[in-house]
Amino acid sequence: MFGFISCDNDSKDSKDDTLYVKFINNSSSEYAITSIQIFNMGVAGTLDEPDGEFGDNILDNGITIAPGEYEFFYLEIPKSNYAYYRLGVDDGSGGEVLLHEQVDYTDTYEGTITHWGSDERTVSVTVKWYDSYDYIYVQSWSDFAGIE
Repeated sequence: MFGFISCDNDSKDSKDDTLYVKFINNSSSEYAITSIQIFNMGVAGTLDEPDGEFGDNILDNGITIAPGEYEFFYLEIPKSNYAYYRLGVDDGSGGEVLLHEQVDYTDTYEGTITHWGSDERTVSVTVKWYDSYDYIYVQSWSDFAGIE
C-alpha cells in the first residue's frame, strides 16, 4: 500500500511542475520568432540568485511564430516559480538574430513566464526594430494565468 501512495505522489509532483503555455507573437510585431530559451529562476517574489543557465531553443523542428501567430508547448516550471525567456528572430533574410547577442543590447532577459494561479499561461510579446539603438528588441510583453 505504501509503495502505491508514494508512486501516486511522484506523479502528482510531476504534474505540479508542468505548465501549458500559449506563446503569442503579437500582430504588431515586425519579426517572426525562431527561438525561445528558458531559464528557471525559482520561487516568484524572491531575490535568490539562480544557479544555471538558459536552455536550448524550445521550438521544435524549425518552428517559427510569425507576427499574429502563436504556439502551444509545455514547460517544466514548479508551481509558484517563474522563468525568464529570451528570444531569437528571423532577420528578414532567413538568418537568425538572438536578441541578447546584438551589439549594445541591454536586456539580458526579454520577459517572464510564471506558474502561478493556473497550470495554463498565456504569454505574448511584441518584437520591433529600435531605430535609436540599431537593434531588435521586445517592445512589450505580458504573462497571465489561463489561455486566451
